[in-house]
Amino acid sequence: MTTPIFCCGAECGIASAGSPHVVINGNAAISTAVFRSGLRSFELNTGGGVGYIEVVTLPNVTRLIGRLYLRWASLPSGGIAFIYLGDSSGPKIRYNSPDQKLYCAVGATMGATGVAIAPGLNWIRVDFDFAINLAGNDTADARIDGVALGQATDVGMSAAQTSLRVGTTGNTTVDVFIDDIILSTTPADYPIGDGYVYGYVPTSDGVHNIIGTTFSRTLTGTPINNATTTAYQLVDDVPLESGAGVDWIRMAAPWTTGDYVSSKFGASIGGFPLPDHGPRAVQPIIAFHSSQGVAGSSVWFLLNEPGGNTQIWNGAGQNVTIGTTIAYASAQVAPFAPAWHVRNDGSPGDFTRMQHWFYQPVTQPSGRPDVYLDGVIVEAEFATVPNFGVAESGAGASQQAAQILSPRMTPTARGLVDR
Repeated sequence: MTTPIFCCGAECGIASAGSPHVVINGNAAISTAVFRSGLRSFELNTGGGVGYIEVVTLPNVTRLIGRLYLRWASLPSGGIAFIYLGDSSGPKIRYNSPDQKLYCAVGATMGATGVAIAPGLNWIRVDFDFAINLAGNDTADARIDGVALGQATDVGMSAAQTSLRVGTTGNTTVDVFIDDIILSTTPADYPIGDGYVYGYVPTSDGVHNIIGTTFSRTLTGTPINNATTTAYQLVDDVPLESGAGVDWIRMAAPWTTGDYVSSKFGASIGGFPLPDHGPRAVQPIIAFHSSQGVAGSSVWFLLNEPGGNTQIWNGAGQNVTIGTTIAYASAQVAPFAPAWHVRNDGSPGDFTRMQHWFYQPVTQPSGRPDVYLDGVIVEAEFATVPNFGVAESGAGASQQAAQILSPRMTPTARGLVDR
C-alpha cells in the first residue's frame, strides 16, 4: 500500500511564491490548455532562461520516492539536471543532449544506461527513487514508462533536503509539461506506477455548529447560522483566490468554543460526477487571510473524515501576520479506514462525508482580529482512472466515461493525451 506524503496535479491553480504546495520559478506557469488529467498542468517554457517548479513542503528527507508525468513539446537545448532532490549536486534525473536520453545521475556521475525521449503529444511516466547517504555514496534509480535507467551512485549531498525541483536552474531552451505528481518516503513504494490527480471543491454545506454571530458572509454582516445551506459558495473558487480576495467566510470575535462552518466536497471541478472508487492520496489546500493579521490565534482549519480530523492549519502559538493578502496552507491526508467508496451515497468515507471545518476550538474575547476563509480545494490522487460516467448504465456508461475524463483521449478533445 502506497504511503504518500504529497500529491499535486496543479488543480488549485496557485503556484505563487506564497504557495505551501508547489512554487513556480522563472519561466514556469500553470497551463489550462494541455494537461494529462484534471484541468491543469505545469508548463516550463524557458526560452533560453531558467524555469522549474519546486515542491516546498517536504520534511527533512534523505529518501524520496516519486512519480510524475512529462510531455515534451520541445527537448532541452543542452544537457540539464531535470528532476532533483534539493540541488543538482545530489541524486537526480538529467537530460543528456548528445543522445537525447534521460539518465540517473549523482552530481556529475551518470548511470550506465538511459532511455531516449522525443518531443510530441505523448506523456511519459517517470518513477524515481533518490537516496542520500550522509556517510557514503548517494544513489539515484528511475524508470521511464517502466523501463529502468542505470543506477547512478557517487558522493553527493551531506544533509537531508526539504524540496524537490523539476526543471532547470541554468539557462536553457525547453518546453515541457508536468502533471500528476505523487511523493513518498517509503522505499517499498518504489515504483509507484500509474496514477491521476483530480481536484474537488465544496459543493454543499455540511452540518454547521454555530452559537451566536461568529460567522458571516464577507463584510456584509449577513450571518451564517446552523440553517445556512449556501456558505460553500463563498469558498468554491477555482483557481483559489489570490491577492486581496473577492468573497469569503468571516469569523469574528467573540468566538465560542467549538464553533465551526462546515463544507462538503462533492463533484470534481468542471462539474463531473464523483468517481466510483477512492483515492490513495488526499491533499487539501486552503486560502485565508485576516483583518489585521493573526497573532497566536487559535483558529483551526480541519479536514473532518469518518475516523478523525486532520489539521490543515492551526494558528495556536503561531505569530502569523497575514493582513489583507491571501495566504495558503496545505497538508497530506492518509484516508481513514474503511476504504473510501466516493459514490455520493453516504458510504463510509465517500466525499460527502469528508468535510472541511472552519473551526474555533476555544472561546476568544472581543477585539481579536477577524479571520477569513477564502477557499478550499482537495487534490486527490487515484491509482486507476476514476469512472466519471457513473450517471448512466450499460454500454453507454463506459463510452461516456471514456469521452468525459479518461486521460487516454486525443488532444483535440480536451487537451489530454497519453503515452
